[in-house]
Amino acid sequence: MNGSISKDVIFLALLYLGCCLLVVAYVNFYPLYEHLVQHLGRSFISYASYVPLVLMLLSGSTLFTLSPFPVKWRWLLPGIMLCIAALFIPDSAIAVKRIHVTEYLLLSLLARYIMSHRLTGGPLLLFSSLFPAVLGIHDEFLQGIHPSRTYGLRDMLVNAVAATGGSFVWHSLALFTANYRKSTPGGKAGTVHLLYLCWLAVAILAMVVPLPAYRNSPIPFWPCLPLMAAIVFWVCLLRQDDSKLSHGIKAVSAAAFLLLIYPIVINSGQISFF
Repeated sequence: MNGSISKDVIFLALLYLGCCLLVVAYVNFYPLYEHLVQHLGRSFISYASYVPLVLMLLSGSTLFTLSPFPVKWRWLLPGIMLCIAALFIPDSAIAVKRIHVTEYLLLSLLARYIMSHRLTGGPLLLFSSLFPAVLGIHDEFLQGIHPSRTYGLRDMLVNAVAATGGSFVWHSLALFTANYRKSTPGGKAGTVHLLYLCWLAVAILAMVVPLPAYRNSPIPFWPCLPLMAAIVFWVCLLRQDDSKLSHGIKAVSAAAFLLLIYPIVINSGQISFF
């Protein structure tokens, strides 16, 4: 039994690592974009950025016909609307950034698959939205230290909206619901969980929103203080949590807490941040 649990944990950990590596790959797509622009032209690439999204939606329509579960239209329609809205958020001068929508649709699908082994229903929908959205912030930090990329709040918004829209779409199709292990402990969630998630969201925003003012200069640590406080909150109140939200909270918290690495690395390594 212990061996089985251990293998299961390793399997999920490797999948989470795969999500992180996928974000690193996204950051390094830019040289490929520049190469394609030189050979095919900027306008062609602008329209071509829609192709992966269309392919994913076509795949979704196939799943629609094959799914044994009834489609939840109350989630499907808002999900599609969010994905469409995300296409209009990027800077129109850099239309290829619309590819972020496809990237985070895919990432939300992978997140849903991973989390479906421990979560179901509303918690699965919630955390399969939040986890890729936080990874989207890592994406922008990595771009901030990349020689040919820049940190952007607008791109974070695109990532978050696309991840949420994707999660709604996948939830409407009831994807991966059979993966859930009913033996997984699942106590009731309470007010402390809601307060923690709200604090974590505020802490992340408090950290990332001021940073465009510190391009090419040391990043101050004061924006990190609320996120540091969130670590204390989690350690004191939720470290031993066994509620039905525990897996999702741990995954999102780990991704959020790792954001604190960037100011340390940037400042100590005197890395240019743009």
